[in-house]
Amino acid sequence: MRSLLIAVSAIALLSACSQPTSTAPPAPTASAEDHSGHDHSGPVTITATPAGPMAAGQPVTLTLRLTDQNGAPIVPADLRMNHDHLLHVMVVDTGLEDYAHAHPTANADGTFTFTFTPRLDRPYRLWADFQLAHAEPESGHSHGDESHGDHSDGEETHADHGEPTYASTDLAVGAGAVPAFAAPQSLRAEAGGLRFQLSLPSALQAGEATQAQLAVVSADGQPFTQLEPLMGAYAHIVGFNPGASTMLHVHPEGAAPANAAARGGPVISFTLEPQSPGPQRLFVQVQANGAEIIVPFTVIVGQ
Repeated sequence: MRSLLIAVSAIALLSACSQPTSTAPPAPTASAEDHSGHDHSGPVTITATPAGPMAAGQPVTLTLRLTDQNGAPIVPADLRMNHDHLLHVMVVDTGLEDYAHAHPTANADGTFTFTFTPRLDRPYRLWADFQLAHAEPESGHSHGDESHGDHSDGEETHADHGEPTYASTDLAVGAGAVPAFAAPQSLRAEAGGLRFQLSLPSALQAGEATQAQLAVVSADGQPFTQLEPLMGAYAHIVGFNPGASTMLHVHPEGAAPANAAARGGPVISFTLEPQSPGPQRLFVQVQANGAEIIVPFTVIVGQ
């Protein structure tokens, strides 16, 4: 542990994510009726229909449908590329122990499908993150500099100025007991042969922006500079409150990787701005040595 602290101190002044921004590929065209250009204003609803029974340890394919407040379908042609994908789906159990980040396949009928395997016999919640194609990107908005605050259950963020839209729904995987989430703050973790530390200059407060730094070192305590591009960035943070009724989705500050050969680390900066107080579980996603790594942290947000 002492070597980790020494390594983190040594790399705390280094910068990360210095590569220029890449251009996202064009969105695919769906063969369903082209709704792009339609004004899908107002709340967005998502439904998730399983192909069969959902149970812990069993893979299940889900079909997702997006609709606007008038019940009109929102199809793949209505969406724009956002961090290399049209649709990001985050699935987490309500005890915040099992987490998956998926990118559903766009279908010709306007739906999306993906398969995941829940590990636990308890309720889950699914969150979708996407951008509507008709919204104009905000001037000066950087692909690699996105920070989105908490979004509440049922709350939709309009895609005006290129901001993402969120929608969520429950998944009835099982009826097992959900343990109380009252874990103390935990800012260090090990995963995938790497050591991670999340540094906060001050305590997190609801509604206030706080600069955070993620430091990565190898197992022998050396600064790790070989983080690979993952969804158009060197790292992603997705956080939930107990019950997963709110979600925090944050991307690194600075420019995105220029290409697949670009590498990042050892320190990556984020701006965290949680809107709800209390404990939250943060899942950091990175890729190293060709493997995706999910690293859990726990933070306490003051009022």
